[in-house]
Amino acid sequence: MPTRLTLIYDQSTAAGALPEATPSGRSPARNMLLARGESRQVPPRAMDATLFDIFGLDAGDGKDLPIAAVTRTLLPGMVRDRWWIRADPVYCQADRDSVVLVADVSEGLSPDERQALTTALSPLFADAGMELQPGIDGWFVAAPADPRITTSLLADTLGRPILDYLPRGPDGGFWRRLMNEAQMTLHDIPMNQRRISTGKPPANSLWFWGGGQLPSLPTTRPPMTTWSDYPLARGLAQLAGTPCQPSPSDAQDWLGRRQRGDHLVTVSPAVPDSGSGRSSLEQAWFAPLYQALKSRRLDSVTVHPLTGIVYTVTARQAGRWWKLWKAPI
Repeated sequence: MPTRLTLIYDQSTAAGALPEATPSGRSPARNMLLARGESRQVPPRAMDATLFDIFGLDAGDGKDLPIAAVTRTLLPGMVRDRWWIRADPVYCQADRDSVVLVADVSEGLSPDERQALTTALSPLFADAGMELQPGIDGWFVAAPADPRITTSLLADTLGRPILDYLPRGPDGGFWRRLMNEAQMTLHDIPMNQRRISTGKPPANSLWFWGGGQLPSLPTTRPPMTTWSDYPLARGLAQLAGTPCQPSPSDAQDWLGRRQRGDHLVTVSPAVPDSGSGRSSLEQAWFAPLYQALKSRRLDSVTVHPLTGIVYTVTARQAGRWWKLWKAPI
């Protein structure tokens, strides 16, 4: 059985991931690795859409990716036939002409603050026949029927005026009014006043995104082991009924623990920089993977840097010495 790796990382945010465009620059192994393989153009996609594609899912027709439903499976009490949508606490700030979504505050809340928000906001959703449920890194809304909206990813909206990113669709007005009511409820709660007094951003709004029902994965996909701490990747692996392991610290860690078969690894953009002048991803991942291909410990590596190009290099291609180097990205 061959050993094949699919590696996903965000070229635009990964520490040290913008190499000099020469083979002797900060990422010589990465450049040689990608230049010796094959490349193909794909629609530019972020991490979430790329993961859905790898697992054989497509939202289609401009609908939301059902991120809320998939990540909700990581918590107890999942109800499969409900509609789920994320409702994450955020900090919005008004300027002269617009309202800007400044920060996602969901991950920085203490347990007491999370409880205070849940207590304050739950009646709003209960009155509408829905339930607000706190999650690991955000909130979920359980709805009995299709919310009939299209939303914008929280990550795509950060730092931008929210007007063009608000919920839209047949029921968009209802969800925008619900957002306004949440803002009024959160304006004066003591928890936010304490956060402001200590220099922390208040949770003064909710952001709705990632709605849908739990999808069914294609049964024809080959089994794959997922290595990730990213909730969506872990949720998709659980939905597929395939093994999932915590993110490895680097390629050597993964190579030492992997079995033969297909593997998916998501690399955090927060890989620490070594300070050596070479890319941190170069030392942690690309140099070891290049050597593993040349020594036939790996049969192939497919790299998704989320730039609109996907690279695949086989062990045979990695051993070529006659193929001229070219900047892969």
